[in-house]
Amino acid sequence: MDIILEPAGRNTAAAVACAALYADSLDLYDDPLLLILPADHHIENNSAFVSAVARSISVASQGLLMTFGIEPTVAHTGYGYLQQGAELGGHVFKVDGFIEKPDAAMAQAYLDKGGVME
Repeated sequence: MDIILEPAGRNTAAAVACAALYADSLDLYDDPLLLILPADHHIENNSAFVSAVARSISVASQGLLMTFGIEPTVAHTGYGYLQQGAELGGHVFKVDGFIEKPDAAMAQAYLDKGGVME
């Protein structure tokens, strides 16, 4: 496994393009999968994260983009919310919508509704 780090913030798209070109240049796979982590989140439960990534591989191999979310426990205006859609298998779900940093009332409404993830 190779890890490519961006030494200075330039733009997520440029970093992803660099990683994609590098992966393609290796000629190890016909269509390599990339795990793009454009933030330095603290992940407390490493085994749950690794399991989520592993479950996503078969779906990502079908040409779909994947995103990861957590179920919110409090309404928060500093995060985006994913609207969970139909299950694709293995606890992987379609995303029916995304709401970027809602106001407090809307964040609470999403939390109350359920099926919405931070």
